[in-house]
Amino acid sequence: MARIRVLSPVGIVNITSVAAPPLPADLTGRIVGFIDNNKANFDRLVEEMSALLTERYGIAKVL
Repeated sequence: MARIRVLSPVGIVNITSVAAPPLPADLTGRIVGFIDNNKANFDRLVEEMSALLTERYGIAKVL
């Protein structure tokens, strides 16, 4: 009778932790960027968020 070799599909995952950089104290004068996710009304959301961030937090520019 032939021998059957069973392989495990489970791989070995090496996880390395990375420290997040410190957040800025405030957004005054900072540049904020949004990534378009191609969903409906993204442009409207960015317009509203840009106005809100500029008014409340004094951001310098939106990309």
